[in-house]
Order: sequence, then C-alpha cells, then structure tokens
Amino acid sequence: MLDFDHVLLEIGEFGRYQRFVVLLLIVPACFMNAYNSFGLVMLTYTPKHRCASPLSAINSTSAMNYSSVSYERCSVNYFLDGQSEPALTEPCQQWTYDKDIFDETLITRFNLVCDRAIISKNIVAIMQVSSIVGCFLSAYIQDTFGRKMAFIFIVSTYVFGGVTSVFMPSVTTFIIARSFAAMHTISGWNISYIWALEYVGPSKRTLVTTVYCTVYGIGMMTLAGWAYVLRDWQHLGVAISAPFILLLSYCYLVHESPRWLLGAGKYDRCRAVIKTINKWEQSNKKSRKTSLAALDDVITRLHAEQMEENPDFDGSTDTTATYLDLFRGANLRMKTVLITFCWVANALVYTTIAYNTENIGDNLLVTWTLTAAVEAPATISNLLVLNRYGRVLPMVSGMIIAGLCCIGTAPGSAAGVWFVVFLTMVGKFFISMTFGIICQLAGELYPTVARGVGTGLSATFGLLGQTTMPYIVHAAAAYKFLPMVVIGIVAIIGGCTSLFLPETLGQSMPQTLADAESHGNVGTGAFRGHCHRLKLILTCRDLSKNKNAVLQCIEEEEANEAEAADAML
Repeated sequence: MLDFDHVLLEIGEFGRYQRFVVLLLIVPACFMNAYNSFGLVMLTYTPKHRCASPLSAINSTSAMNYSSVSYERCSVNYFLDGQSEPALTEPCQQWTYDKDIFDETLITRFNLVCDRAIISKNIVAIMQVSSIVGCFLSAYIQDTFGRKMAFIFIVSTYVFGGVTSVFMPSVTTFIIARSFAAMHTISGWNISYIWALEYVGPSKRTLVTTVYCTVYGIGMMTLAGWAYVLRDWQHLGVAISAPFILLLSYCYLVHESPRWLLGAGKYDRCRAVIKTINKWEQSNKKSRKTSLAALDDVITRLHAEQMEENPDFDGSTDTTATYLDLFRGANLRMKTVLITFCWVANALVYTTIAYNTENIGDNLLVTWTLTAAVEAPATISNLLVLNRYGRVLPMVSGMIIAGLCCIGTAPGSAAGVWFVVFLTMVGKFFISMTFGIICQLAGELYPTVARGVGTGLSATFGLLGQTTMPYIVHAAAAYKFLPMVVIGIVAIIGGCTSLFLPETLGQSMPQTLADAESHGNVGTGAFRGHCHRLKLILTCRDLSKNKNAVLQCIEEEEANEAEAADAML
C-alpha cells in the first residue's frame, strides 16, 4: 500500500530539513510544555508554617493571664500553670512561613493553609479541567487548520496566561488568568510532538519520541533550577512563560506538516514542502523527480479513495475526521478505547508522582531534581528497547514495575526516607518510559486524518482522570504514602490492559480511516500475538546484544512457523 512513508523513503527519513524542524519543535517547545505542566508544583508549594501574633480574639493583655503559649500549624494553645491540656485554643489568623526554599509562593501570598488548604488542590483540579477544554479546542484547530496554526494559538495563550496570572490580586483572578496557560498543559506538547513525528520516516519515529521525552525531562530539571535561583513565585512565573513568545517566529521558520497537507487534500502545498526538503538535501534532478513521482502516486490513491467515498470530492476539500469517526469501525473504536484507558493510567500515575514530591523527601527541590533526572535515561532506554522488542511488551512490563515500586513505598518512613525516594525514582523511571511509549503508540495507531482528534481525545480523558490527582495527593493528610499506593494499583491495571493493543513495530502509519480500521488486531487477538512474540523473544534472547540479530531471529522463527502451518494444510 502506498502512503506518505513511501515518499519519505525516497527523500530520506531524517534529512537536514527534517532534523532542523525536529530540533526547533523539540527543544524550546519541550521546555515550555514542562514548565506549563508542572510550574504549579513550585508556584503552589506549601512550606512549613505556624501561627503568628498578633491574634484577633485574644489581645496581648488577656494573653498575659496564661503561663505559656504554644504556636501550632493551625492553632494557638494557651496553658495555665501546672496543666498539660490547653485552657484555650484559638485558630490562626496569621502565619509565619519557613523560607528555606521560597521567599514567597501563591500559598503564602494568600494564606492557603489549614482550613483553606483545599483551595490549592481545587486550583490544580480547575487547571486540569481547563486543559480538557484546551485539548478539544486545539485538536479541532490542528486537524482543521493545520499543526502550525494550532501551535501559534497555543504559544500565544500560554505566554499571556503565564505572565498575567502571577500579578493578579486575588485567587479567583489568578485562576481565571492561569486557565489560559493551563488550557495547553497537554495540547502544547501534543501538537509539537505530532508536528515533528509527521516529518520523519518509520525507522526514526522512536528516535524522535526519545529525544522529545529526554528534552522534556531536562526541562523538568531546569524548573527546579529556576525555582532555586529566583525563590519568588512571581519572578518564577514570568521566567517560565515570557521567553516563549519567541516561538511565534515558527510562522516563518517551519513549514506545515506535509503529512497533514496530504491528508487534508492540500496537494499543491504538500508538493511545495517536498520541494523544500529536496533543496535542503541538495538532491539531484533524478532524486527530486523520484520523490515527487512517489508523492503523485500517493495522491492518486488517496484521491481515488475519496472519490469512492464522496463523489463530490474535488481534491481540495477538507478531509479531516471528527471524534465520531473514531468510533464508527469496530477495530478503530476498540483501539481508541484501549489507547485512552492506558493514557489515563499513565497520566494519572506520572502527574501524581510529580505533585506528590513534597510528601516524599525532606526538600522539595532535591527530591524533584532526583525524580526528574531519571526521565532522560528512561526515554533513552526506549530508543534501545522499542525497535528491538516492540512497543507493547515494554509498556506492559514498565507499568507493572512502576506500580510495584509505588506500592512498595507503603511502609513509609519506617523503611527510611532515602529508600522511599529510591523507589519513587524507579517508579518514575518506568512510568516515564511507558508514557513515552503510549504517546508514540497513539501517534502510530491513529490515522493522519484523525491523529490530532485521536490523541486529543485520549489526552482529554487523561486530563479528566488527572482532576482526581490533587485530591489523591491530599489523601497524604490521612497517611503520607497513601497516594503512592493508589497510583501503584492504577499502574498495574493499566499495564495489564496494554496487552490488548496491537504492535506497531515496523508498520506504516495509517493515513486514512480505512487504513486504521484494517491496521492491526486488537483484543484477544493482540494478546495472543504478544504472548507469541514474547515466546520468540525468549527463544532469541542469546542474541539480545544485537538488535538486528534479534529481529532477524524472530522473523526466521515466524517464517518457520508459517511453513510448518502450510505443510499441515
């Protein structure tokens, strides 16, 4: 079957222009997305605190009637001589905050502690709801008007919301302004990732995913660096938002995704992009003709399919799909449900570990840096594993291991602080690895005409699941490590569910809805396929040091089995 990957094989899967585009889309966009997703961890950090004088109900004269005063986190206790129980307890009216890490945060600015502590959790939940709105909106924009237009929209609203929110005079106005930035917590990296992924050939998709997730992890580490240097939530808010206004220059620097142009029926513009790539590659005349001829062959096939489905199709009509199209065919419908469930599990575990950092170690910035540092090795491991063993089996094993590590923190401080931090780091390593896998798997299973709405839908439900995250973290008030146990169970369930997704190693990305419907088995068929593949991997395990040898061994075993089956017939 001819598709756009056939064109990329002619012009090069990862040439000069493609590397240029991927570099521009990955490096600054990953930093922006990391800051947008987890900036609130720093902005809403709750430091150690206790009540401060003066008090509202007890004046200094009456306070002198008591022999001693005890200042607690949320109350002040007054004692008489010889009594161990307080004679009077008064709720705090003002607080003194520890400034070892931050001079001021949103929490200390508006005193969101004690009875008002739940407000900070509500803020995080509202930001997740805002992200859901952003997912639907950006998915529609990117599949209808293109990846470039969606990216420009996302950058503009992120910078506006990020900068203005930290200067708002109240919690309510902060929420309203910050919602503009939070709209793109997921869609920000989703659009830049898809845009980059659609520029490269099949053998380089894992490389792009790995580099993307690695830079994202580096961005998370630098967030702690900014917080350490600036120490003030307003300064930090501006620093992680304003510089990204420079990304609007992508209007002129980066062409629209040729794969999207092809799927949308904008063939002339697609040809122009291919010609640009050829110029960057300094292709000879014969190579240019070959790549354009391959593109014409793909256009002819797509045009014929569209004419069959819609006799009024004129070659320029918008051919993007809708959310409903994902559920029309049984195969694509099941893929959508499974991808979305696995996305929800990964997103919930990943973000809960991040926002629960202050409950893990003794210092937020140290623990944050350690857990963020494992992301780069985790995603690099995908580069070593995914092209050798496939996508699904590493995701299954990774999620189950992550879940076991999270549950393993249950003994808490009895096991030692650093042991808990270590298990958290291992859990973060594997969930970071599997989050990258599900993102790549979604991009490879959804068709081009619905890749934006497909990943947008999965990400939206991921955010819907994440609205429970701040309250899971808040459960630490009952038992400090309860949040880790909860997400550990979620990770194990998600890992087992992944077994029913089809493998995409070595497969072309589907272009149309019809391609996606016929692309890969789901359900029990996929489960049996993975079990069989695991058997072949174990058979070829002695060759595990050589990726090509493993793949060749598996192919030979499959060929032998096919011959044996034919002989029986």
